Amino acid sequence: MQPTASIDQIATQEFKVAFPELQAQPVQQAQLRFFKRLDDAVADALSRTSVACQAGCDHCCHYVIRATGAELLMIRQHLLDHFPASRIKEVIDRAKANVQAGKGLSNEQLTAINLACPFLSAGQCTIYPVRPANCRGYHSTDAQQCRDTFERPQDVLPRKVARAVEDAAGGVLGGYLDAQKRAGLDTREYELSSALVEAMASPQLAQRLKAGKKTLQKARVMAGGA
Repeated sequence: MQPTASIDQIATQEFKVAFPELQAQPVQQAQLRFFKRLDDAVADALSRTSVACQAGCDHCCHYVIRATGAELLMIRQHLLDHFPASRIKEVIDRAKANVQAGKGLSNEQLTAINLACPFLSAGQCTIYPVRPANCRGYHSTDAQQCRDTFERPQDVLPRKVARAVEDAAGGVLGGYLDAQKRAGLDTREYELSSALVEAMASPQLAQRLKAGKKTLQKARVMAGGA
């Protein structure tokens, strides 16, 4: 059996592929290619392990969700292309409610409350093709532990994740973020709800991202920096 590559090896390989793409292609096209590589890496890891995740299970959709500027650009375009205006308003209203619920809280405090992703509907993700990388790579091995975390968000409970999947996804994502940074793009990870509200009102989103500027000026930053 061929040995499994380390996180660093996966990241190095992803960087070698992603950096030339980011130099030669529009950000959206490079992002789609990255999503495909990430999904393939996750699928390969899943073939070698077992997880508790099932369709309709949405406990993790109440965690703090992070998205990069490039991912928000993809989400924004997806909404404009596929959602009617009335549905976009509903999503933004849910995002605004989340922002209000988290007002005055630190990033750490925000993780201790349940806030449903604004794109969650009847237990399903309504932007599945363009969902953030952090969502794509998260897989649990214990459904009961997920329920416990959801029911007691204020408690610090160890999350039982599929390590092989997390390592594969983390390697690909790490390599891609390194490539984005080398290409001069904003690699901050923004809290999804506050970022969505600003992104949908920001027609200059793509220009700021490509110019290497901070993509969003008011959204809550959870990690990283250009």
